[in-house]
Amino acid sequence: MKNIDLLVCMLLLFALIGSWNEKALAEISTYLAPRITSDLFYDDNIYFASEDVVSDFVTRVAPGIEAAFSSDNWDLDMDYELQQVFYYHQSARNSLNHFLDLDGWLTLSDQWKISVEDSFIHSKDPVQISKNIGAISYEDLKYDYNEALISFARSFDDKGHFKLCYKNMFFKNHSSIGTDTVNHFPYVDFRYWLRPQYGIGIEGGTNLGVFDTSDDFTEPRGALMFFYRVDLDTTVNIRSAMSSMNFSGTTPDYDTYDFTVGITHAFNQSTGLTIGGGYYFQTRLHHSGLDNYDGVSYSAKFWRKTTSYTLKVELSKGYDEVYFDGENLGFSSCYVIGGDFDYSLTNDLHLSLETSYRDDTFPFAGGWDEKIKERTWDADIELYWQLNRWIETGISLSHWHRDANDPDYEYLDNRAMFTIRLSKELAW
Repeated sequence: MKNIDLLVCMLLLFALIGSWNEKALAEISTYLAPRITSDLFYDDNIYFASEDVVSDFVTRVAPGIEAAFSSDNWDLDMDYELQQVFYYHQSARNSLNHFLDLDGWLTLSDQWKISVEDSFIHSKDPVQISKNIGAISYEDLKYDYNEALISFARSFDDKGHFKLCYKNMFFKNHSSIGTDTVNHFPYVDFRYWLRPQYGIGIEGGTNLGVFDTSDDFTEPRGALMFFYRVDLDTTVNIRSAMSSMNFSGTTPDYDTYDFTVGITHAFNQSTGLTIGGGYYFQTRLHHSGLDNYDGVSYSAKFWRKTTSYTLKVELSKGYDEVYFDGENLGFSSCYVIGGDFDYSLTNDLHLSLETSYRDDTFPFAGGWDEKIKERTWDADIELYWQLNRWIETGISLSHWHRDANDPDYEYLDNRAMFTIRLSKELAW
């Protein structure tokens, strides 16, 4: 909780600094939106198990409030929800859970700005946790999860920026077989257009991972970038990156080199396309008996936004490092495709679709000479209706499915949900 206390204090400090006199206090804008949400759904695999599957009917009742306060030089947004969960058959899983989101910024001058983001969950509910958490005991689950980002930025107007950032994540499992994970990532991000057509970028930082059941690591990483603006609608970028993974125990260290070239083109104000390609190379250090891993990488992203719909489609192939979840399988050669589509059928009736497929090969996760392979699908469809200014209702269907050559990592889960939400906006 120390992380939460620190961030809350910083956000309140922003408000105090920005409103230190009576005149400033009188100019504060306030927005409040209390709400209560009720979800009724059926889940056919509440523990995301590969065998001995347990299904149940679940009801969630969640009062909450969204609050926003702002003045000329600062802004503070908060959202809190208290969620009571009831299981029809598995009543021992009933729980009272807390969700808090904070977002704030403070301008120190025309060029300098401090920003803070934080998201915190305290829960015992297995159906609420992210499917990416992986192979943990859902039957004996009580956890805290937090993600935070603090940045200190200097703007160079339309020429670029310099950011000094600190990112933190922790997963604290309070169950009898708790597996805690902590991530610290201080980094810098610098972008600058030397001329209207030419720009450079530098990224650098050190990624630190602390684990209960596996080796800790330190990963210095950095990247150099070059930007070329072909015209007002088209930009080419070249990126060369390197990272060095150093483990505290017997896990083999490795270096990764990545080179990519990409182009972004805006067809108009509502439509754009980004495509890129490159090559990555991973080399194992001090372990000559282990194979290196390399491959071609590519990516594409298309987006379009109109008054009636929003469409996004993404495709990528390359590598990833999957350390901050319950599986902790490490370096992955992966392929990902997905997209989402939001469509307004009428002014009050909206349809949302989201789907993705991911194929992972973890070359060293099962031992130095054994690969673990996973294929993961997920899909969500939601239809929601704004009945009036205060009442919204909706139905949704969700599907999650993972196949793997190790059954411990497999699951199949389907969910059907009905939601009703009552809210009231207040502003002054």
